[in-house]
Amino acid sequence: MKIKNNFSELIKYKSFVKEQIRHLIFIRYRRTLFGYLWTLLNPLLIMSVTTFVFSSIYKADIKEFALYMFPGILAFNFFRDSIMQSATTYLDNENLILKIYVPRVLFPFSRIVFVTLDNCLMFIALSIIILIIGGSKISVSLIFLPLSYLLLFLFCLGISLIISVFTVFFRDLPHFLSISLQILFFMSPVFLRPTILPSKLNLLFKFNPLSYYIDLFRSPIMQSNFPTLQTILICLILSISSLIFGS
Repeated sequence: MKIKNNFSELIKYKSFVKEQIRHLIFIRYRRTLFGYLWTLLNPLLIMSVTTFVFSSIYKADIKEFALYMFPGILAFNFFRDSIMQSATTYLDNENLILKIYVPRVLFPFSRIVFVTLDNCLMFIALSIIILIIGGSKISVSLIFLPLSYLLLFLFCLGISLIISVFTVFFRDLPHFLSISLQILFFMSPVFLRPTILPSKLNLLFKFNPLSYYIDLFRSPIMQSNFPTLQTILICLILSISSLIFGS
């Protein structure tokens, strides 16, 4: 029932959401030389440097490694940016919240929509690079990607609703989250393949929810296949559970 009410409020206050997103875009890119290009340059540089290092040190195939890392960066950056953007949303909008009634769900929701737009631009830029180096094929399985984004969006929204509330009471939480997300990056199959790790370390990936969401992106992009039904069901359960606890 709470989830249904939140959805109704999102529809009712859609104009407020649009205004919030416009404000976030303005704040982020004002007085910057490259503007939106930073959204594209940052992940592109990270992927390029990491690909070069691993291909040089570990003699990995550049095309294959870049293609493997591409969906991992997409999914992890979406999760990381959603959490960090939403963590302080109530604190940043404290004056507005105290003055007028605004459904609380609108603030984290607006920030994750903003992250989604950024991530889609990143997807387009990196896709062009992957196609140029000849590491990917265009297949029908790519039509699954909108659902991949939707499931990850819902998962991030539920967690963001929880974290944004805790940040009001624990102001140090964003700093702790920043460190935790760095650790989580290396515990996620972004550039490391679970198959090359010892079985005990491999368990870290299996119990990491992000592993399944990364697979939602990796299967269509790298393997030209739809994700397995098991992966889809696990992500669906995680997303619904996240929303229930967050609401």
